[in-house]
Amino acid sequence: MVTFLSFGISANAQTVDIQAQIQALLAQIAQLQAQIAQLQARQSATPAWCHTFNTNLRIGDSGEKEVIALQTALKKEGIAISGNSDRNFDELTASAVVEFQEKYASEILAPYGLKRGTGYVGPSTRKKLNALYGCGVTPHPAQPSITVLSPNGGEIYKNDGSITVSWRTANVLFSQKLDVIRLRADSNGQEYNLAYNVLNDGQDVIKIPSSVPVGAYILEIKSYVDNVLLFDASDSYFKIVSSTTQPSITVLSPNGGETWTKGTMQTIKWQDNSQCPVGETCVLHAIKQPR
Repeated sequence: MVTFLSFGISANAQTVDIQAQIQALLAQIAQLQAQIAQLQARQSATPAWCHTFNTNLRIGDSGEKEVIALQTALKKEGIAISGNSDRNFDELTASAVVEFQEKYASEILAPYGLKRGTGYVGPSTRKKLNALYGCGVTPHPAQPSITVLSPNGGEIYKNDGSITVSWRTANVLFSQKLDVIRLRADSNGQEYNLAYNVLNDGQDVIKIPSSVPVGAYILEIKSYVDNVLLFDASDSYFKIVSSTTQPSITVLSPNGGETWTKGTMQTIKWQDNSQCPVGETCVLHAIKQPR
């Protein structure tokens, strides 16, 4: 008697498993190759053009050498200067300088406690320009940066609700993550961390804890990439209001017992809890009682 054993099903399962492993390995190899390519591009980014910036520049300056060199460096950074600004440091050039300063805010603005560019090419801006394009120096690889796209001021959110946060990075490997997204209160500078280890580029819907008090806030994103501090914040304040309070208007004055004389100016005050943080009073204007 001869017994035949069949291993067809097991062999097929093993083949499928091996193929899955191969595909996973190929995906990892492709990811590593992409990272290597980015690193090589950053390390070999040696500009053929160079200029040593020794002169402070501002709106109204002009010249064949310094202003044109500045505009050339800005264009190499991918910062467009629209209009006919060649040789003239006009408002368009100043706007491009602001973009450059905010791109490297941790090196140019942070030492002075600034978050927004000034458009003035002073010592810290020239230092960064020379680090990138100065003659006779070893050029640095492109530095990473981050920009908060939204929220960017004027929005109203409810605590215990959510915020849709979007941001953009430059020169950050896709495998790296950013450290923290947080809120900073206008009234006392108190910080509230919302998320950790978020993707380096993109958009996320982030929960607002119910413990966050109502008030005005700025959203900040902070991280260290390649030992460089990345930091940016929303351009202006947005509001967080109570999720449990229904919109209402409360008249504060007059509130009974007042005596008004005809022809005099009187102030009417009220509080709109959908627009004002709790405890603040919104005053619209004074009205004149008719004779």
